[in-house]
Order: sequence, then C-alpha cells, then structure tokens
Amino acid sequence: MAAMLILHVLVITFMAWSAAAACTAGQWNNGGTCTSCSACGNLRYLDHSICNGLGTSDTGGSGNGIACQLCTTTCSPGQWVDASACDGTTTTNGATCTACTTCGAGFYIDTSVCDGTKMSDSGGSGDSSACIQCGGAVTCTAGQWKDISVCSGTGTSDAVSSCSTCSACPAGEYIHPSVCSGSGYGDSGGSGTQAACAPCTISCSPGQYQDLSGCSGSTTSNLAACSSCTACATGKYIDTSVCNGAGLDSGGSGTGAACKLCSVNGGCSLGEYQDGSGCDGTTTTNSATCTACSATCTSGQYIDTSACTGQGFTNSYVCATCATGLSCGTGYFVDLSTCNAGTGTVDTAKCTACGADCQPGEFQVVNSGCVGDSTTRTANPYTCGTCGSALTCTAGEYKDTSSCTTASISDTSACATCSKTCSAGQWADRSLCDGSRIGDPTVCTNCASSLTCTAGQYRDSSDCDGQGVTDASKCTACSADNCQAGTFIDSSDCPGSGESNQGKCTACTAGPCGAGTYIDISPCTGSGTSDQGTCTACTSGCSAGQWVN
Repeated sequence: MAAMLILHVLVITFMAWSAAAACTAGQWNNGGTCTSCSACGNLRYLDHSICNGLGTSDTGGSGNGIACQLCTTTCSPGQWVDASACDGTTTTNGATCTACTTCGAGFYIDTSVCDGTKMSDSGGSGDSSACIQCGGAVTCTAGQWKDISVCSGTGTSDAVSSCSTCSACPAGEYIHPSVCSGSGYGDSGGSGTQAACAPCTISCSPGQYQDLSGCSGSTTSNLAACSSCTACATGKYIDTSVCNGAGLDSGGSGTGAACKLCSVNGGCSLGEYQDGSGCDGTTTTNSATCTACSATCTSGQYIDTSACTGQGFTNSYVCATCATGLSCGTGYFVDLSTCNAGTGTVDTAKCTACGADCQPGEFQVVNSGCVGDSTTRTANPYTCGTCGSALTCTAGEYKDTSSCTTASISDTSACATCSKTCSAGQWADRSLCDGSRIGDPTVCTNCASSLTCTAGQYRDSSDCDGQGVTDASKCTACSADNCQAGTFIDSSDCPGSGESNQGKCTACTAGPCGAGTYIDISPCTGSGTSDQGTCTACTSGCSAGQWVN
C-alpha cells in the first residue's frame, strides 16, 4: 500500500516536474517554485528520499509529514536511543545508543526499564525510573542492616548487597531490635545514626544498683541486672539512701559515694577512738563504738597517748622511743632503766653517771669508758667482772680476791698459798687447793673421824694441834696412872670408838672362893691390864709345935 502511494507521488511529481523547473532534494515544486520541505518535529529527520525535489506538495512537518522519519536505532539493555541530534532539520538518522546515566550510590540500573528501547534516559540524570534501590534481594535479621555501600549506581543487578551487623552502642546500652530490624539501609548502631541505641534500665531495691556490666553495647536485649553495691573499705558502711537501687554502683568498686565512714556522733572521750571495726564495708548501718586506745611497747619505749583525743578513727597510741632528744655529757649515759617496760606513758629516760652495780666478788669493767658522745649511748658502758676469773694459780694456792672490791676498776686478785690453821683436834685438809678456788679452800677436819680402833684402845688425837695437814690421830691403848697394889688397869670402857682414855684402876677380885681359900690379890701389882685376883688355899708357915688355925 505504501509502495503504491509512493509510486503515485512519483508519477504526479514527474508530471509536474515535466511541466516546470526541476527542484533539488529537500524541496518540492510549489506551483513552479521550488520550496524547501518544512522542518519536521523534534526527534525526527527530513528524509530526502521522499522530499526529493520531485514532489508538488510539502512532505515535511507542516505538510503531509511523510518525509519526517523518526530517528531510531537498536540499542542494548542498559542503553537508550539518543535522538537529541535530530532536531527536525537534519536529513539523516542521527540516533545513537547511549548508556543510561549512573544512578545514585546505593542504587542499581534496572535493565528491564533501561532496556534499549526508550527514547529518553531513565538513569540518574534522566527520569531515574530505572534506578532501583539495592537490598531488595537480600533478607537481613534483627540486629543487622542492609549494606548497599558497594552499590555504586553503575551496576545492573542487586547481587552485591549484604547484611551487616549494627555497630555496637556505647557501654550501658543495647541495640534495640525494633530499630535495627534488618530492614534498614543504614547502620543505626553506635557508629551510625545511634537511633537503635537504647539505654539498659531496671528497677532495683535499696542496697542494690543497676548492674549494666552485661550491657556491652553489642547485645540486642536489655541485660541490666540488680546487683548488691560493692563492698566499701573496712571502717565504712553502705548508705542505702545513696545506694538506693536507682543508679550505678556507688559502692567501693564504683563511685564510692555510698561509702560512709562509721563514726560516733560527737566523738569519743579522751583516750578512746571511734572504732569502726564492726563495719566491714558490707553492712548498711553505722555500728561504730568508742574503744580505749592501747599499745604494746617494748623495752626502751613508752606509750605516746597524745594523738588519742577521741576524735580519731584508729587506735592512735604509738610506741615512742625513750630518750629522744636527750643528750648526756661525759661520764654519763642515757639511762633507760626506768623506761624499759614499755608500759609508761611518759619518757622517763635520764642521764645517769656511769658505773656498774656490782656485787661482792665483782669489780667494775670499764670497757669503752664513758667519754665522748653519749647522745646515743643507751646502756651503762661499765659491766661487772668476776674477781679472779682471769687469774691462774698453781696447786697449793688459791685466788685471793680480798683486795678486789665492787669499787675496783681492775681485778686486783692475787695467788696466795693455802695457809689456814685449824683448832686443836683438827687437821688442815688442803686437797681442794688446786689453784682454781677463790678464797682459801682449806677444810678443817676433825682428827680420827675415819680412824677405826680395837677394844681396849681409843682414838688418840693428842698430836692433832691444828697445824698439821694430815690426820695425826692414832689408836692408843687405854691406860691408868698410879694404880695401887691390888688393882689393875681396867680398859673395859674402851670399845675402840672412844676419843679419850677411859682406862681406870680397878680392885682385883676373885671368887667366890671356897672354904680353905682366900682371895689372893698379891699378883695385882697395879701395872697389870687384867684382874689377876685368885682363890688361893690358905697356908701358913707355922713353926714346929704350931697348927694353922
């Protein structure tokens, strides 16, 4: 049909041309005048194969328009037909394929819209109808957001989107899942908009605090818990008007604001301190009491009570060193003898003249003397030495310490010969005189103490005059002096254990004698030691003519 129309036009044109002057392409024969075909509309060009100078009517835009052809071409997805060069006056098809312009960040170009057939840009610099937000193809969970940061606006698919975890909120908060729900396109966490950051909260009782330690900022639930306020230091208690369940930890490991010092209202008396030992830091009441200050000091110290005024909170008695600041002169030492028990409350140290308190048998040992700086000399430099301790004597001697007195400043002892004398009837036993004894160790021993005599003897000590050094006693036969005729020396009273002569003169006896006999004591001359009396027959030396009557 179109071909027949063209043929008809050509016939008419030819017939007209044959009757008039010939026109050029782009013109038509307007009653013998060559007139340019009128301009076409936008996005079209004037086709000179139709407006070819042979026609007798305007085939341009103001005419029948059959010479106005649409500028077009075949483009690929992601492109559009750009006919901007076709302003209606051109004579050729100037359509080109141009890429849809880049969409904004976070978008991709949908090639089902920018499909190569559109006559206008549907990209970011066009009507943006092809710009689709990335993330539609990915499904994220609560606590995540759709990360489309890799969508530069030049891609043609949503395949690069991913799920990212909402960034952690500040400590003490949590990520609210209704905000960071998985459907958002940006980080609503702490490093983002923070819109999902919600404070962890809980209602607690007095003595507790809102423990937000479980709220690290990365959880998606409120993990606040009630915990007891942490213990205060010893001597303090937890004030529940501060640790009241509403805030964070105000105990010892927290702000410490609830830690109150255990104290006695108005303080304590002199010599006492406010004792908070019952406050172990975990109690919630003030249990302070008044306790007497005390101190256990050692020798050379005294108890300094000056700091125990009743207003303090510790046992403030201290052990102070005696003689602090005391300086003694030459010949004196710092005497701590009255300050050695550690129980006094004043410094009783004093300057005392050097000199040891020695006992009999001892002497003063000067040692380093008592001269020079005695500021720090806290002991008597004199000591007591034992008289004769360094003296060496020989056998038969003893250590004579009689000249060594408590006032002596050297050992004046000397070796002396044992020479002690004894009383009559004794002897001087010097067996202990070995040179090591102090004082004459001679022992006066009774003579005959170890002598054993037989019957008729006695232990005779007449030779023991007290001067001898051996026992001169001996066993001596008992005797009697000047016994008369008719007696004998009787030692029956001398059993051998006596220490004196018990001999005596005893009359001789005999008998009983029979008739015709008599007691004859004529053998008893007074010198015999036994009774020599006998019974002797009576006889007589009568003369002739006589008889014994």
